[in-house]
Amino acid sequence: MSDWREVAQADTVDEDEGIGVEVDGKNIGIFLYEGKFYGCENVCPHGAAFLSDGFQEGCEIECPLHQGRFDFITGEPKGPPVDTPIRTYPVKEEGGKLYVDIGAE
Repeated sequence: MSDWREVAQADTVDEDEGIGVEVDGKNIGIFLYEGKFYGCENVCPHGAAFLSDGFQEGCEIECPLHQGRFDFITGEPKGPPVDTPIRTYPVKEEGGKLYVDIGAE
């Protein structure tokens, strides 16, 4: 069941630098890639660092703590030491605002 929540202004997210938001106790990273917004779990399951503080290259985000990488579109791990996928969240832009569907599985 969808549960869309307003989380940020669209102009606060750059192509190479995501942001972290908290919605109902969930820490979600919001990233922009090729003109589209994506959301994923923002806490690295390996080192408990905020992924939004990491280095973004294309559709991958690198954990700032141990340099594990995730595809923020699919949630799949892309490099050691991480081997556990992260959850992804649909994001939409309407009227310059970003909304995340925290109910999507």
